[in-house]
Amino acid sequence: MWAPARSARNPATMPADGSWCITFEFSSIGYVKDDEKEDIDADEILEEIFYEQDIKAKRIKYSWDDSKLILQKNYYDADNLNFKIDSLFYNSHGQIDYIIPYSYTDFCNCLYNSNIFLLMEYNEQEFLSKLTDYDSTNSHFLTQTFLYDNNNNVEQKYYPLESGLSQYSFEYDAKNSIYQKINLPRIDEISISNNNITRVIVKQQSMSWDDITGDPTYTTSEYELYSSIFTYDSLDYPSQEIRYSSTSIDTFGYKIILVE
Repeated sequence: MWAPARSARNPATMPADGSWCITFEFSSIGYVKDDEKEDIDADEILEEIFYEQDIKAKRIKYSWDDSKLILQKNYYDADNLNFKIDSLFYNSHGQIDYIIPYSYTDFCNCLYNSNIFLLMEYNEQEFLSKLTDYDSTNSHFLTQTFLYDNNNNVEQKYYPLESGLSQYSFEYDAKNSIYQKINLPRIDEISISNNNITRVIVKQQSMSWDDITGDPTYTTSEYELYSSIFTYDSLDYPSQEIRYSSTSIDTFGYKIILVE
């Protein structure tokens, strides 16, 4: 099988059976007129959010592409291999319109996208309210909803009950989050919330059948799949997560490296 070189600038698209593969190469040569680009101070945004992050023996690095309107979120494993890329596409208001994810596959020894993209929706306060999965035919899969507390922290995020996917609840301290200070793209509870997450509670959403009508009933379980307690160092950087479940207690270390 033909296997193109694996690179952050050589993503690919292919079907699940691996019968063919299309790769895309990017070049800075050429000029494309973009009237909206002048409304965005790309250098200022770059200075604020370019950083590296070590979490659970993995590293995350943000970098702009040549257009300065697409931000790449690169994921590296413990061996420094780039196993995933999220391409974040910005509009003229500085908001992320949609995300295209690429994941590494052994089929072609490359990063590929399976025709999926994530569409962002915002509420009146311009906070992320919904994140929806679509495919290339605009078929809708799942929508994740975000709810906020009075301090503009993500209080809950959840999928529809009938999906059976987990529901997340978050608790916070009163200190300013380091992630807000470095102005990350606002795509999840870590980068959106103003304060530090101190606890995460994860519950299962499930379906049962009504004994009389036979209709399905969707509920959120009372028990927790797991909960996590987060601690921070003297500089208010995240330092540790202890995850409690019914079968184990796991500890994860955190480290943030700011890149000048």
